[in-house]
Amino acid sequence: MDRESGLTPERLSLLSVLAYVGPQPVQRLAELEGVSSPAISRSLGFLERDGLARRERDQSDRRVVRARPTKEGLAVIEEARMRRIEVLANELGSASRSELDRLEEAVRILSERLGARPPPAV
Repeated sequence: MDRESGLTPERLSLLSVLAYVGPQPVQRLAELEGVSSPAISRSLGFLERDGLARRERDQSDRRVVRARPTKEGLAVIEEARMRRIEVLANELGSASRSELDRLEEAVRILSERLGARPPPAV
């Protein structure tokens, strides 16, 4: 949880999905977050109230409404990301070479399992 963002974990997660996955219909957001559409609608309503997200009609199919982050919402996500990076950097600053090598191997294994390209070697 990122208390400094001022958002609940659910709202921060939803805003993160909007920021990294891109504009999505409510039903798809519910699938991605593993919750009901009404739960997403409630969280989205709070994000809209706070100026962090908005809903818009799809230009190609006016029946579809997509949620998207606002510039302010993207800034909140970026600030939260930078705080997490700072915490990790502080924690890893005193790690031994052996510990860093083990972490690098763990990242490689996770990347392969998740189908992502492994990061470049340190």
